[in-house]
This record gives sequence, C-alpha cells and structure tokens, in this order.
Amino acid sequence: MIHDEKRVDAIRRRIAAKLRILEQIENQADDNFRSKLQHPRNQIADIEKTLTDFAWRSRTPEQETHWLDGVEKFLRMAEHACQFWEDEFAKRDQQSPPGGSSKGANV
Repeated sequence: MIHDEKRVDAIRRRIAAKLRILEQIENQADDNFRSKLQHPRNQIADIEKTLTDFAWRSRTPEQETHWLDGVEKFLRMAEHACQFWEDEFAKRDQQSPPGGSSKGANV
C-alpha cells in the first residue's frame, strides 16, 4: 500500500518526463551520442523499476517517507546526469550548419 500517493505520482511523472526527453534526443542523435545516453537512461529505468517494486511492499508511513526521500535523491542525481547530455545535445544542434543535418555530428 502506498500512503503518499501524490508524492509517488509526482515522482512517476518526473521519471516519465525524463524518459520522454531522452527518447526525443535518441531519435535525433547519431549512434555515438546515443550510446552516451545509455547510462542516464539506465539510471532512470532503475529508479522506475524500484518505484514499481515499492508499490508491492508493506511499510509504515514513516518508512515510506524515508524510502521516498532516497528515491528522490537518486532521481535528482539521474536528472542532473540527463541534463548534462540534454545541454550537450542542444549545443551540438546549435553548432550544426544552417540547413544541414547534425545527425552525424559528434559530441
């Protein structure tokens, strides 16, 4: 049973949003850049799986609060790692020639 459904839903929304952003970048990036996104994607996916497993465990509200604090800490770290690559991708797009594709560019 989840005691703080609003908090868990907010975490799930953050996870989904970050995965959507990573997917958008992966769809536009070359293989080299896409491979650099694998680690942050794995971090987010691990947090998502942990949150899914969490729903099945019995706990007190205090235990849940403590546990969710940890999940949010790891999610912030993963979001930070993703943000670095989002920024790198944006720089790459700005450096591409006008009218040209940046899909083959390396970062």
